[in-house]
Amino acid sequence: MNSSAKRAAAPPPGLPVILFTVGEFTMGVPAREVDEACDARSSHAWNGQDAIVVDTREFFHTDTGGHPKYLVLHAAPVALAVDSISRIAEVGEILPLPRAFTGHERRWYRGLALINGEVVPVLNTAVFHPAGWKRQVDGVSVNR
Repeated sequence: MNSSAKRAAAPPPGLPVILFTVGEFTMGVPAREVDEACDARSSHAWNGQDAIVVDTREFFHTDTGGHPKYLVLHAAPVALAVDSISRIAEVGEILPLPRAFTGHERRWYRGLALINGEVVPVLNTAVFHPAGWKRQVDGVSVNR
């Protein structure tokens, strides 16, 4: 048997996930679902139109301060306001949510990723798409 046949198959490529913070919590979003990460609110554009800004700090009811950063989503005219954008990490897989996640959390998160020994919830960005909002009440999505 030659040496190339003995070589192990390369592991499948990981999924790039953008890590960010909301309050004291670290979360992730698949990088392929984000068009732009930026500081300035004025640059929020999606296919030439203004993006709707969703303040994740209010959405997740967290204490915060300072100037937010923005993640402009790829599939919808939405920019997520977050406290900070940390880095991109590769994850081998996104695990299903445990049964302890009930109610709204089951829609908010697509699953959990293990990154450097830390469990990180990965957002389901469809929750933030206007087409997914059945209606709004005083500007707040009823999907909350």
